Amino acid sequence: MALGVWAAAGGCGSGTASSNDNPCLTYCNKHNSCLGSSSTPVPCAAICAYGGNFSPGLGPAPACTNLAAQASCVASAVTMSCDTYQAAIAKCPACPVLDGSACSSDGDCQKYRPDYSCDLSRPGGYCTRACQSADDCSAGGPEICAAGRAPSFDPQAPTTQSWCLLGCGSDANCRTGYSCMNFSATLGFGTCDAP
Repeated sequence: MALGVWAAAGGCGSGTASSNDNPCLTYCNKHNSCLGSSSTPVPCAAICAYGGNFSPGLGPAPACTNLAAQASCVASAVTMSCDTYQAAIAKCPACPVLDGSACSSDGDCQKYRPDYSCDLSRPGGYCTRACQSADDCSAGGPEICAAGRAPSFDPQAPTTQSWCLLGCGSDANCRTGYSCMNFSATLGFGTCDAP
């Protein structure tokens, strides 16, 4: 999966949330209402369950301090015409992706995706899961499936095992206590991890 714009990366919230609680659903529903009769509607409830499949950065995510402001901004934007609402939504505050989000227990990660766990061996916790490709990780964000040290929840994992890690272009893309490590100039990204 291609890396998205760093500032806009993120995920959608619970599939049980109403569109008032989930900016991803609000945006997706507006998108469907603006489609012509020959277009197939997007399955909003499925793609906004988590991962930002519809629009990275929208919706509840771990440690999203901007959620209330984002929901208000999106709600205002969707009242605009079909020609102008998307530009307004692009200016709304973004939430982080699940990969690499802070956590204190597995439940903090699993309320967004049940296949994620909290690695307590990394500072402030780190939501991750085993992966074979970036498609196994949270969608729509700068996720990387890369070999790394075994997490606290699977300390016996082989060194060849890959994990869903937050992608980065520089240290500024990582939360406090983390650096953009294993940066590849050829690929243009690295992974947010703790030394």
